[in-house]
Amino acid sequence: MDNQNPRLHVIIYYQANSKAKTKLHKKLIVYAKKISDDPYEPTIDISMENSYLKKVKAALQTLTCDTISSFNVNRSLRDTEQLCIFIKILLSLTLQRLSENTPDYTVIDNWMFISIIPSKISDVYDIEWSLGK
Repeated sequence: MDNQNPRLHVIIYYQANSKAKTKLHKKLIVYAKKISDDPYEPTIDISMENSYLKKVKAALQTLTCDTISSFNVNRSLRDTEQLCIFIKILLSLTLQRLSENTPDYTVIDNWMFISIIPSKISDVYDIEWSLGK
């Protein structure tokens, strides 16, 4: 592997109050740092975005990535902690997939978008995510 570690850019759009967003972001940053401290793992860059920036970055993903895989699920989540665990699982599976698909890390930048929108049913969220490389 060369001197430049691959990067996974994670953009999260979460429709919630700022306190919940900040709490989730802090937990995910700690998780990303643990993974990124390993010299054999990709660097993970996590940002929380508003609706407008999410659309702009999604357009950039479409323009710059050769392939985009998208997924969607409705999930019941009681609190921010459960949401954080769900996102950690998504990140772990994504890193595993990236490692299997490009074991020599020839793809330096990968982009993952996660959109979390509350549904009309209490504690149920529409979660969409896409991975571009």
